[in-house]
Amino acid sequence: MRRVMVVLALLFLLGCRGGDVSSSPSQSGHGNGSSGDTPGDLPSGSALELLMEDRFLFGPLNTTHWRAFDGARGRTDFFNLISFQSDPDQAVARIQLDTYNNQNFISRFSGSELQSVPRFEAGEGVIAQVRWRLHSEIPGLVAQMQLIRDELNASRTTLTLHYLTTEARNRLEAAYWPDEAADSPSYADATREAAALSAPFDRSRWHTAQLRLIDGRASWWIEGEEIYSRTAGFSDGPLQLALGLWVPESDYTPAYSPTLSPAPNPYAATRYALEVDWVRIYRLKPAP
Repeated sequence: MRRVMVVLALLFLLGCRGGDVSSSPSQSGHGNGSSGDTPGDLPSGSALELLMEDRFLFGPLNTTHWRAFDGARGRTDFFNLISFQSDPDQAVARIQLDTYNNQNFISRFSGSELQSVPRFEAGEGVIAQVRWRLHSEIPGLVAQMQLIRDELNASRTTLTLHYLTTEARNRLEAAYWPDEAADSPSYADATREAAALSAPFDRSRWHTAQLRLIDGRASWWIEGEEIYSRTAGFSDGPLQLALGLWVPESDYTPAYSPTLSPAPNPYAATRYALEVDWVRIYRLKPAP
């Protein structure tokens, strides 16, 4: 199984409805800044169709948009640890990780992941856009955004953008897995390439991230800047978006930290959060 992962030292960055998009979607209005523009730098002659938008106003979870993943990954079992900050000036979804796991408090954590319920065809191309921040910097956390295509043979192909708290704040990781094991991906065989860009980046602040799959090419974006791209072999079939927070095993070397340990009881537990301001999923189509 081929594994390709890319560590990106990011040192240069700036500080549901369907239908055609002829202007920017509504701003979130959450007091979090102004990263609300539609994606730019599109292929010539393309137009955007907005497939899904969620601004997470007040909660509860919109179950026509999302389901809470209930599987496992690394040292983490996934539960519905999604909460909402309901102040109208700061309405966000909080995807949380708890250091206590009542099913296995010796060696496991309790994480959470949102997976989109709608599956969407790429068509001429697809762009997933998320405004997020990682609200904790304790070493050993993995915050991730994924575009996933499940295959018929129980494997899947994914594009992933990671925040790794073992790394310096100005580092991100872009990953591409063809034929990844759907139940439990292995990181031990991954190869990595470094790419240095040029100015400070703080993942604890709000940033707008994008994953794009257009004409067999994948690209990773932050604040409207492409940070990495490569060819990507996705077979025909529906895609979904996933957003999660979890703790890896030691085989995921750059993300693992032995200092992050499960809590022995709920009174000793700590919760960490990946906060999401809004999500938008677009499909490209030829301009009229």
